[in-house]
Amino acid sequence: MASECGRQWERWPAELRKERQTDFVLASMLVLKKRYGINASSHQGIVVVGHSMGGIVARMAVARAAKDPQLGPYLVSLLITEATPHQRPALPAQPSLYRFYSELSSMEMPHIPIVSLDGGYNDTQ
Repeated sequence: MASECGRQWERWPAELRKERQTDFVLASMLVLKKRYGINASSHQGIVVVGHSMGGIVARMAVARAAKDPQLGPYLVSLLITEATPHQRPALPAQPSLYRFYSELSSMEMPHIPIVSLDGGYNDTQ
């Protein structure tokens, strides 16, 4: 599916990693929407699952997908995160990570269920 999304798997510099991963998830959502004919009236939506920092990337992708005219707010029906530090990074190592969290906190999430499992102290939404 990576080639269908217009990118090959590659190593990204740390300052761009979360943004590029979010772009990849959005491109993957578009491929799934087209491949399976997902629309508001014929499908219940997709379930997005993210583990650890992948849960943060998934949240960002879901928020951005809801505002994207090609994807729309109906595309995702459920977000599941596992061991995801929603409130702040568990290990704050990169300034770009704080920018990513700041951008995410300012975005409006679509009204979908979010199931968050075992994130510990930092797992507050």
